[in-house]
Parts: sequence; structure tokens; C-alpha cells
Amino acid sequence: MRRKLFTSVLLFSILLGFGALDALAQPAVTFEKNYDVVDEDGGLLNVYLKISEASGADCSVDVTILGDFDTGIPGVDYSLTTGTYTFPAGSADDIEIPVTIIDNGDSDIDKLFVLVLSNPVGCALGDQTTFVGFILDDEETVPVASLELDLEFVSSYLVDGDGTAEIVAYNKSPKRLYVMNSEKSIVEILDFRD
Repeated sequence: MRRKLFTSVLLFSILLGFGALDALAQPAVTFEKNYDVVDEDGGLLNVYLKISEASGADCSVDVTILGDFDTGIPGVDYSLTTGTYTFPAGSADDIEIPVTIIDNGDSDIDKLFVLVLSNPVGCALGDQTTFVGFILDDEETVPVASLELDLEFVSSYLVDGDGTAEIVAYNKSPKRLYVMNSEKSIVEILDFRD
């Protein structure tokens, strides 16, 4: 019996010395989501930090921009306050990190930014320590499709000086060549039976 008690006390002391019990007793801080998507004209994206349970003391983590994979530029495409965020003692309320989305009015690629949690004090980091924000460009417009097609049957062919001509297909049986002018949306059929 004494031997089991001694072994338990020794194991407890070793774990305490390595800080393992501290890590078990500490609440974990994570991002609420691992990613979110916002339109460039959306104005605001709220990112939330969550704590697994209220702590008996203040708990803080640093939020930084990773930057290695970002296509968005801070101050140009978005703005946010990085630094240390603190959960007050006894609070399990989420912390909101507002990210202001800047609409630049330019047609360009979609952007992304990556936030990372680090340097926990009075708590541990949970499983979700990275957040990716996707900013979808709002100036890109898709052309409206048209069902109009100008089709003409000709026996001789002169390439338009203002356009281009691409051979689309040749049909051996009726000896016809199908030529498309992509700049003017015209398909012409050349007859080579003569």
C-alpha cells in the first residue's frame, strides 16, 4: 500500500515538475472557425476567439498575421488590430476581432489573409490556431451570353482585315470548311465543291 502511494506521489511530482498538470488544468483558446468568406463590398468580417472554459486568472494569446501565404495586403485590402487579446478571469465570453474589408474599386483577384494564435499565457492553445479569411472581389463581372450568331453561306471567302479567322472544322463529304471570326461572332461556311 505504501509503495503504491509513494509511486503515485512520485508520478504526481514528476508531472507537476514538467508542467503537464498545469496544461491539463488550463482552458484552451481557439478560433471559432478555421475560415470564413466575405465579399469585398461586405465591409466587415468578424473573427472570434473562443475559450473552452472560464479561467481563475486572466488568459491571453497573441494574434498575428502569418503573411507567408497572404494575397491580401494589410491596410490595402483589409485592416485589423493584431497583438495580445485577453480573456478576463472568470469570463468564458468570446472575443470579437473585427476585420475591416477595404473595397478598392479595382477588378483584381480574390484575396486571402491568415491569422495565427501564439504565446498563450494562463491558458493553452486549442486545436484551431489558424484562421483563413477569403475576400471575394466584387468588381469582376461576367459577360452576358448572347444567343445571336451570324451564319452565312458563301462560295468565296475574303478574310476581314479588321477581324481574325480560325478554321473550326472541315467536312470532307460535302467539301465545306467552317471558319469562325471570334472578334465579330461570325461563323462562315466555305464551299469547295467546284
